[in-house]
Amino acid sequence: METFTVQDALDTFGFGKFQWKLCVLAGLAWTGDAMEMMILSILGPQLYCEWRLPSYKVALIALMVFVGMIIGFPLWGNVYDKFGRRVGLIISMCWTLLYGLLSAFAPVYGWLLVLRGLVGFGIGGCSQSVTLYSEFLPMKMKGTRIMMKWLPESPHFDLLTGETEKVMVTLQRVAKENGKTMPAGKVTPHKEVFPIKNRAFAVGTCNAIARLGSLITPFVSEVMLMKSIKLTLSSYFACSLLAGIACLMLPSTG
Repeated sequence: METFTVQDALDTFGFGKFQWKLCVLAGLAWTGDAMEMMILSILGPQLYCEWRLPSYKVALIALMVFVGMIIGFPLWGNVYDKFGRRVGLIISMCWTLLYGLLSAFAPVYGWLLVLRGLVGFGIGGCSQSVTLYSEFLPMKMKGTRIMMKWLPESPHFDLLTGETEKVMVTLQRVAKENGKTMPAGKVTPHKEVFPIKNRAFAVGTCNAIARLGSLITPFVSEVMLMKSIKLTLSSYFACSLLAGIACLMLPSTG
């Protein structure tokens, strides 16, 4: 009997209408992430004037967001790997929405710190939308393209949990929207360099490590910049240089 993997089917379907829809939906999660991060640049000066906060307290507001993100990235990764990409994304988006609204009504500085930290924790899950999106991409496009009712579950995850019927339903849906035909045979697991069962956790852990620099940035921009422009620029240059060296040391996935 002929067999095919989920990735074989996705490669056959190519990049079409289905992926464009998913791109928009996953992009909305990233938009929420970006908006919550950008608001820090507006919130800081406003609170500096309204609440007469010193520079280090303004920097602490941004710091709490990044602390929440660092904690949230690997924990949300576990949620995505255990309960599914779709469920994890819905919960993290609702979490971010709730605490984002509550932080707008924070009565005192202490409450604002706590609520912004909880917002950061939720953002740690929103960024995992790229995991869901990437698992619907043809292999040749994974390196170049990274309404909740419509949002599908990853067929890779469904196959991992033994939901073969759901896998076929999802693949048939992709094939229909992209105007392609299903491969012949039975779907089978695909051997990959990076296991599906802990992919979201690994992505979350990498994101958490990447945010370590974000912990320093508020103090660099709010405190160090007032002391020395040269020292500030040198700090950013050194971090960029180290990042470049680290990238050169990364192995190829083959």
